[in-house]
Amino acid sequence: MDELIYALRAKLQRNTVKNEFIDGVFSPREAASNDAIVLAETQMGFTICPLLKRIYTEVANGGFGPGSGIIGVGNGFTDDWGHNLEELYEYFSLRKHYDVSWRWPQGLLPFCHWGYTTYSCVDCNQPHYPVLIIDPDYKAQDDDMEEMIIEHKDSIVEWFYDWLGGKDLWADAFAP
Repeated sequence: MDELIYALRAKLQRNTVKNEFIDGVFSPREAASNDAIVLAETQMGFTICPLLKRIYTEVANGGFGPGSGIIGVGNGFTDDWGHNLEELYEYFSLRKHYDVSWRWPQGLLPFCHWGYTTYSCVDCNQPHYPVLIIDPDYKAQDDDMEEMIIEHKDSIVEWFYDWLGGKDLWADAFAP
């Protein structure tokens, strides 16, 4: 994992991290404190996967990555709606009054925003921390939650290495 952290730092230091969907360069946020991580985990009720913790505390508190960016904790980078990681998890966890079948899986953490309602999520309950893409637009009222979930990568480590290697993660997820 150290190698990946070093590679992410190097990419940010080269200032080559461009927002794929908005004309311009991201502004990575100052690294989060351990206290901010503990507060986020307490608020959400589960432990953030180890790699994301290290990224938030050793690289940047969001504000870089593919799509519309990695979302930070606390005062870190937010999605287009202004949600940090904890707020976004809470939002998705709320039972939707208009959709009785809405049951957000505990520990499924949306960490990268692709725009509008599409997010990459890491399953913090699984040992290899697989990455899934969720898009609530794929879920009709009363459909099972699985209708909006696309399995993407076997691990968050693979997801970050693919991004660092220049792979188009959006096309990779939605290719036929």
